[in-house]
Amino acid sequence: MNMSVGRIACAVACATLLAGGPAMAEMPKSTQKMLEELKLVGDPLVANLDEEASNAPQAILDGAKKEGALDISGSINDEEFRKLIAPFKERFPFVNVRYFSGDQNSRNIKPLVAYRSGKVLVDIIEGLGVNLSEYKAAGALQKLDDLPNTNNIPADIHDPEGYWVAPRLRYWCMTYNTNNVKEADLPKTWDELLTAPNLRNGHLGMVNRPNDFMIMLWGAKGPEWSKNFMDKLFNEVKPQFRKEGSDSAVGLVAAAEMDVALPLASYRTYQYFKKGAPVAWHCPEPVPLSFSAMVVMNKSPHTNAAKLYVNWFLSKEAQVAQYYADGSPPIHKDMQDPKFLLYADQIIGKKMAPRYPKLLEQDMPEVAKLWDAHWQKASGTARSR
Repeated sequence: MNMSVGRIACAVACATLLAGGPAMAEMPKSTQKMLEELKLVGDPLVANLDEEASNAPQAILDGAKKEGALDISGSINDEEFRKLIAPFKERFPFVNVRYFSGDQNSRNIKPLVAYRSGKVLVDIIEGLGVNLSEYKAAGALQKLDDLPNTNNIPADIHDPEGYWVAPRLRYWCMTYNTNNVKEADLPKTWDELLTAPNLRNGHLGMVNRPNDFMIMLWGAKGPEWSKNFMDKLFNEVKPQFRKEGSDSAVGLVAAAEMDVALPLASYRTYQYFKKGAPVAWHCPEPVPLSFSAMVVMNKSPHTNAAKLYVNWFLSKEAQVAQYYADGSPPIHKDMQDPKFLLYADQIIGKKMAPRYPKLLEQDMPEVAKLWDAHWQKASGTARSR
């Protein structure tokens, strides 16, 4: 491995100063605004930003101009995407980008079903995880390893076959109501969660997303530990079983419907905190870490525009734009720095439990079967996929 997942979470930037800042006059106005607001002008972390954002091969640029359109299916909301895409639209105004935000079914299942029947619904899917192997088996993906900026992805989270790129990092732990719970009373490890008296009998809320934390713990701690953990979590801790999604659950914690909830993302918690909600984010060790896949569909009518976007997305400019839009830490190997980590004190120095796509493909079916049996027995409802 050229770079460990641990370094992604907690690498500290070198102290070398960059002489002068980026060529601001040559950059999109939206990029200038982001760098200024994030106090990154002249920062070594954004050196060569402009060069990376505009290094697509000429053949791809020419092809994208002819195609003139691009359809993207993603997991972030429309407002966040508008912020993220602003520099791309300024740099490449000849590409009309259409964005569709949807759940896993609309984002992952429907395009695959359509492809098998000879239709291509979208050019790019962002947020492909569990179904990645099915897409590969169906021949539904194009290779992306010929793009210059794929070299920006750390080697240990790079698809060796070249069919996907990792668009972002996500940390999944717990959100708590700061009016009702002190951080000192929260579990330092996942084992401590099982014995914490203040989290029993409904004080802990849980959304039905084992793919956002349980599969990572399975990979880090092993099947035997994980099976025992699930048994005790469901039968002894007895959490609230919530039908809502992860984003809505943050609001439920803010409203004190439960003191703590999991698995929830740091960036959503921070968004509520900025609006004045009494919430904070806490991570037992090891820290569940995910990176889903971004892919380009085979037989896409906008192949060049799609590759232009993917190459740009892996540049420093796009990674800054993504952080600016929704707080996602950069995937770029030269941008691993605490200043891009929300709740950095909950991440730095802790062991990671990474969710590699291969782990999803090989072990998620067994984890899901065990989890679903527990969930249905305890709550009377099945998991929505």
